[in-house]
Amino acid sequence: MATAAGLVLMPSALLHGIMRYWRTGFDLPSASRRRYFFVYLPLVVLLPVAGWFWNDPAGSFMKVVSPLVLPFVVWMVAVNLGSAIAMLILRRRFQQSEYRKFCLSMAIVLFVLSTLLTITFGFSWPGGQKYLTVAVTIAPLMPALVFAVFVVRYNFMRFMLEQTMVYAAIVAGVLLFHRLVVGDMTDALGRRYGVDFGVIEGLLICALVLVYRPLRERTSEALRYLMGSRVDDVRLRTRQLAVELSRHAEDPPQQLLDWFVHSAAHALAAPFVAGWLFPEDQPPRLSVSESVEIPDSAARELLRRLEAHELQACNRRASPNAAFLDLLKDCDAGLAVRLTAHQQKGLFLFGHRRFRPGLGEEETNGIVLLIEQFGVTLHNRELRHQALDAERRALQNEKLSTMGLVASCLAHEVKNPLSSIKTIATVMSEQLGPESSHRDDLRLVLGEVERLTVCTNQLLGFARPADPEQQCHSLTDVLEATVRFLSHVAKQHSVEIHTQFDGERVSLPADENAVREIAFNILRNSMEAAGEGGRVDVACHRNGRTAVATFTDNGPGIAPEIQDTLFEPFATTKGQGTGLGLYIVRRRVQELGGEIRCQTAAGKGTTFTIEFPVAE
Repeated sequence: MATAAGLVLMPSALLHGIMRYWRTGFDLPSASRRRYFFVYLPLVVLLPVAGWFWNDPAGSFMKVVSPLVLPFVVWMVAVNLGSAIAMLILRRRFQQSEYRKFCLSMAIVLFVLSTLLTITFGFSWPGGQKYLTVAVTIAPLMPALVFAVFVVRYNFMRFMLEQTMVYAAIVAGVLLFHRLVVGDMTDALGRRYGVDFGVIEGLLICALVLVYRPLRERTSEALRYLMGSRVDDVRLRTRQLAVELSRHAEDPPQQLLDWFVHSAAHALAAPFVAGWLFPEDQPPRLSVSESVEIPDSAARELLRRLEAHELQACNRRASPNAAFLDLLKDCDAGLAVRLTAHQQKGLFLFGHRRFRPGLGEEETNGIVLLIEQFGVTLHNRELRHQALDAERRALQNEKLSTMGLVASCLAHEVKNPLSSIKTIATVMSEQLGPESSHRDDLRLVLGEVERLTVCTNQLLGFARPADPEQQCHSLTDVLEATVRFLSHVAKQHSVEIHTQFDGERVSLPADENAVREIAFNILRNSMEAAGEGGRVDVACHRNGRTAVATFTDNGPGIAPEIQDTLFEPFATTKGQGTGLGLYIVRRRVQELGGEIRCQTAAGKGTTFTIEFPVAE
């Protein structure tokens, strides 16, 4: 009865599926419709069939149902041919290649099945009828197999069936096929030749698992899930590590690398994890979770071999050659993964587990995804910092544009009146004499005029680039002249200036006035930072193709919140400062092809180091 019910249900279910497919395609199923009920009306023939089996329960199946064989075959062939034609028509509706392949494959299978049924039951083939009957018995598995392949490979019916149910149905179908077809054949052959084909089948399955790598890996993963919960724990820790990685997105590259290496070693229970980043034109960054010694040369060689074999990750079992395996053993590593995301270049090594199973395929894939996310995080951080730098430069350009306009106004409206005020105040001071009660007032006026003149000259310095055609014949002479010029100011504020020059006459391909302006601004700032009773050291020496000048004070140092904006315009810690002195200094140094650096520490003073290219 089960066999009869299955045979009658097959064409009805197929017709039901074609009708639904015609109406909704591969979309989610819509509301049920009662008209689909009529395709199952042929099931009423099971009532008389049940009576026939009741009367003759030990009889041959085909003899009992012989009155219905021809009508069933006609009904089955009609449904198969109609469904095949419908599939070919529906194939034109879809643009997706997998849907078109499915329609064509099902149409071909249904045509073949109809042909087999017609030949078997419509014609007489002496001597071959037995084989045709076996073929017809197995043939209904063909459309089911095609459907199963597309469900698994292209994720068909993902909204209607849990994929695990599909796998279970496939396994059940394979076992049923083995029981009904293969089992009878092996039993017959075993009785005839005295061989236990169950043992042979077991050996063949073991050989297939050992020889076919994907099946071997899947079996290994399945056994790991079955025998313990370590894989689930690793999966959970990997997800947690991915979430934590997004929270450390703003960390500097070295700090982010240190955190990632130690966290990965803990999450994966690895003996050690070592990571290298190889920035272009920069020394490599290294971080190791444990105290192991792995030279950079070995890491570079492993990375080179991974790139040569186009491998993203490789363990000891899958080493492409003996040399690669020897490198892994020398590093005591079980897995090597290269970082290639968004032009980020690096390598990660995971320690070899001596007394525990190595990392499986799923764990390795999780590690590769984590490392790719790590590379993306680094890349996104660089993009954000580039965007911030671009915004900062745009803001500075806007400031400079505004300052240029202000400077031009000051040049016409302020500088000339200041000169007149200075001249008049000087003449009045001379005429009133030293005994006048207004002498101090005039001295105050002259001081304020001088301060305003300095500020005006600094503003005008924005628009006055250095002259590249000029040449400074001696950096030492410029520094000595600047020290002599400011020595009287230093005495007034009780600041000691000490010089240390190597005596070599170093020529610079630079405007001497620009060099003098740089030295004047830096030395004056150092004196102000040193304060009353302080000390400033000025040194100069040659270092290969560069001349190095240093200005060191013993002042309180520069606050950390000011250091990042030290050379930007309008950044100052002075109550009456303009915030333009150091900006002009850096601009002049860059125009001359040099470099300026600042080293400071709270309570330990500040050192400005300027490097100038030496003239040929």
